[in-house]
Amino acid sequence: MTQGWMSLILGSYGTLTIASEWSWKAPSVLQAFPSVIQLFLIWLVPESPRYQIVKDKHEIARKTFQTYHGPASGDEFVEAEYQEVLETMALEKEFAKRGISELWNTKGNRHRFLIALTAGFFSQTAGSGIVSYYIFLVLKQIGITNSKDQLLLNGGLTIFNFVIAGGMAFTIDWLGRRPLFLTSTFGMCLAMTGWTIASQQYSVTSTTTGGRAVIALIFVFMFFYNLAWSGLLIAYVVEISPFYLRSKYLTVTLLAVAAGSFFTNYVNPVAMEAITWKYYLCYIIWLAFQSVVVWFYYIETKGRSLEAIAVCFEGDDAKVGGAGATEKAKELLGVLHTDGALGKGGDIELQVEHSKILKTKLCLQGKGMLYEYCEKNRVGFKNCGKWIVAQTDEQMAELQKVHDFATSMKIPIRFLSHEEAKLREPDVRAEAGVLESPSTGIVDSHGYMQALHGDFEEIGGTTALASPVSRIQPPPDGRGDWKIWTAPPSASEPIPSSPSAAVPELEGEDTSITAETIVNSAGLYACAINNMILPPERHRKPYYAKGSYFSYSKSHPKPSTLVYPAPMPGHGGLGTHLTIDMAGRVRFGPDVEWVDSPGDLAPTANTERFKAAVADIKSYLPSIDADDIALDYAGIRPKLGKLGAVASGKGFQDFYIKLEEGYDGFVNLLGIESPGLTASLAIAEEVHEMLYRR
Repeated sequence: MTQGWMSLILGSYGTLTIASEWSWKAPSVLQAFPSVIQLFLIWLVPESPRYQIVKDKHEIARKTFQTYHGPASGDEFVEAEYQEVLETMALEKEFAKRGISELWNTKGNRHRFLIALTAGFFSQTAGSGIVSYYIFLVLKQIGITNSKDQLLLNGGLTIFNFVIAGGMAFTIDWLGRRPLFLTSTFGMCLAMTGWTIASQQYSVTSTTTGGRAVIALIFVFMFFYNLAWSGLLIAYVVEISPFYLRSKYLTVTLLAVAAGSFFTNYVNPVAMEAITWKYYLCYIIWLAFQSVVVWFYYIETKGRSLEAIAVCFEGDDAKVGGAGATEKAKELLGVLHTDGALGKGGDIELQVEHSKILKTKLCLQGKGMLYEYCEKNRVGFKNCGKWIVAQTDEQMAELQKVHDFATSMKIPIRFLSHEEAKLREPDVRAEAGVLESPSTGIVDSHGYMQALHGDFEEIGGTTALASPVSRIQPPPDGRGDWKIWTAPPSASEPIPSSPSAAVPELEGEDTSITAETIVNSAGLYACAINNMILPPERHRKPYYAKGSYFSYSKSHPKPSTLVYPAPMPGHGGLGTHLTIDMAGRVRFGPDVEWVDSPGDLAPTANTERFKAAVADIKSYLPSIDADDIALDYAGIRPKLGKLGAVASGKGFQDFYIKLEEGYDGFVNLLGIESPGLTASLAIAEEVHEMLYRR
């Protein structure tokens, strides 16, 4: 803005003697010149790595961190910084969904809101508007009425402003934001006091000394203004704002700027004409008030990352991940990283405890859609509810974390009294407490898939079974159709060391089909499809987590609700839990066993794992007869890494849903396991959104 003013004023001085309309047209045209410079230079500004992470451009984000922080700090620091930002962005995204009230719903956000509001309003009402818009009235009051002299003084002041504001832009990381704001605001207050005294003296004596003092003090005033309020306004508000609320807080600031400008434009000229120098007394009082606000509420952000700044506002409640995670963030990340083994046996799981925040949204959305679909299409389901039971104070503390997280997501969940729990399920032991999720249920998964298949065929869809994909050719130049070849049913299955189907490429129209889009939802074979399409540096290695379930042949005990042991810190998953199928049969499981083939579906007999499972079961169902527990069946979950099956660790990976960059029409669904069934309809909506609406 200063450059625009400089172009206008200097242009006006140069065209002052032109008799034609170009005396005002030329300066107006010159104002566009700084904007043209910005238009070309903006492309040199690097994109924010936080934005790149939000857009799933993780490798680009890593490279950005490496480019700007790697040479000075090293690879280890860059990786830690990336993980901190990654986890913080996930937490911010999850908890920034409450509309406009999010701007003030916490103590920290109310503090941010105050700064965003006052910064915008203060910047326009500090007195700079008198100089910027009504300098000619000020000069007139001290006897300078010649247009040429007024333009020279105004031009000199604008160049002075440009030099000071530009110079301070290079010193803010040395001096700090808070010292600059304090020096600027207190300095303006003192300068305005001197300006007022000099103006009063001139009005009484009409001496040139008083007029010169006013001019000098105007320069002093603008020196202090440009220390902070000219260049730091937008940058400071952006720095203190969480990523997902940044645009909202910036909007608050700009609205406050507009309100302050309204005051400046409509009050200043009237007051200056009516009471002349006495009007400056109002500014002295106002600047003193601004100084108090800045002193008590404007924090220092120098040398701090956005995550560290969040801690300054929220303290231990800040949702900051990484090595410096706060206790609140560790609690939430612990819940989000917990493998709740959701969806096992076809259950509709409401309480989401997974690492990918996307999974939370899809599971919550999908639960309602799935219940509605099953009811409409007469697919069997039961709303049997789910209990998470605690036996110790340590487990009860973990239950409290689950409860707090669920409540923050507006999920119906409650603690049961000991009496109510004993009355409803007398065989279930819960020494410390019971947390109930009343909306959890089970669904006839086979009937559900049949209903979906029938709907698909009814609208013209065709299903080709026993047709393993052997090769996929992307559209040439990114436009046109995809081409897909299939192999005979006898083709070998993919294995980790050779993720593609081991068959020869088959040519000819009779062995291939074309398609406008490809959705890779191949489950255990999704990595093989991924590796057929993407270049080697984007290949994925599949991991297969087999889980064995145990049946129970006796009719007692037989709870009517799902029962999970409470999560234990440092333990994977939720232990061996009790599930019920649509026929009312009780099963327990699953355990975790890593296998090399997606076809290894035979349940594995393992004495040690069996003993551990029985111990888990007896902790909450003590009257169970261990002799009647037997291996039943096994299932395999597709994983993107071995840490993806445990409850903690930065390697937790699943629910990779992405429209792959550089491959138009290709949506990848990798690591879609529990609660994939619960979220299935919501996943379909998400994929449709990616392909056709974004």
